[in-house]
Amino acid sequence: SPTYYFISGIRFRHRLTKLQYIPSVLVRYNRDAPTAVELSIKTIYNQRLWAGAVFKSNETMAVFLGMAINSNIDFSYSFDYGLDNTVDNLSFGTHELVLGIRLNNKLKILCPENLW
Repeated sequence: SPTYYFISGIRFRHRLTKLQYIPSVLVRYNRDAPTAVELSIKTIYNQRLWAGAVFKSNETMAVFLGMAINSNIDFSYSFDYGLDNTVDNLSFGTHELVLGIRLNNKLKILCPENLW
């Protein structure tokens, strides 16, 4: 059966610093599974460093951080952890490493303004 996603977020800029805040929500609906909701907050410094947290309706949370190494390469780390006893008994959490590569970035943009 099809899965439907609703994603929304907004970027706030702090007037006196190089900080940006991006709260967002993701809702995933599939008639054969429980509806999932994820709330997140991401903070970006100087368009190069970021950190944040995600709270999920399945009683897990994640924290993440990352950096733009240059205009073509990003690196980030995430740790997911179960807050309920069911997930906690299965594992201590999961680690994720991401290497992002921007292809054909002729303008050398670090943090696209129209994406969050």
